Amino acid sequence: MARAKKNGEFVNCKIRQDIADKLNSYSEETMIPKTAIVEKAIEEYLDKINHGPKSF
Repeated sequence: MARAKKNGEFVNCKIRQDIADKLNSYSEETMIPKTAIVEKAIEEYLDKINHGPKSF
């Protein structure tokens, strides 16, 4: 059975190999898709910087 289509936008970026390796390992170990991991990480980061002191 196919997964439901997600309402979203494609983002293409290049990340350091060591981070990619950690992401791949974590995704394989937990069976959590890389998209879900990256979405959660970005969401938490943006929430953190938007509620703390502005550094950018």
